[in-house]
Amino acid sequence: MTNETATLPSTPPIAGEADARGRPPRRWLRRIVLIGAGGVAVTVLAASIFLAATWSKVYSTERAVVIERAPREVWPWLAPDRISAWQPDVAMTPVEGHPERWRIVIAGDPESEPAFAETLSSTENEAIDVRVWIEGFFDSDVRYRLTEPTPGTTRLVFEQDSRYEHLLMKLFAPLMSAHCEAHLDTSLAKLKELAEAEQPGVE
Repeated sequence: MTNETATLPSTPPIAGEADARGRPPRRWLRRIVLIGAGGVAVTVLAASIFLAATWSKVYSTERAVVIERAPREVWPWLAPDRISAWQPDVAMTPVEGHPERWRIVIAGDPESEPAFAETLSSTENEAIDVRVWIEGFFDSDVRYRLTEPTPGTTRLVFEQDSRYEHLLMKLFAPLMSAHCEAHLDTSLAKLKELAEAEQPGVE
């Protein structure tokens, strides 16, 4: 008589059980991967918020433009009541009782959160130092420098150091800084156009 050993067909592991090699079923592997990925994402987000809340990085911007006019002819364009000519999206009004302070709002939106600008120092035809801020959101030091590389020509340098205080502004600071730089390039180009179009000696 020949001894034969019956071979039973293999059966898949029951959900939640390991297979014959001790490996967990695939659906649990997927869950573990998803849970792990979610945990990493939450950790990264929490770390980003913590760093944003505690980091006091200063974002610096510098731009320059050459204007075919002497500094004494460019200087009047930097007065607060003329800035809106080359930055038409802002409106500036003097703050009563503070001769060196101006209130800034988005043009056409008087209900927008106002910013304030205050002249810290000024040397005619050469330099202006201004502080611009919204309480609890940001604080910036702005500097205008005018030089005359050749007679009748002005090199205007704009410098700004900004510190963001609000959490969301800190999180999106790089994007906001890039937007501000693009806006500044457009504004300085407009200033150059207006100053060069103006007849010498005429304001």
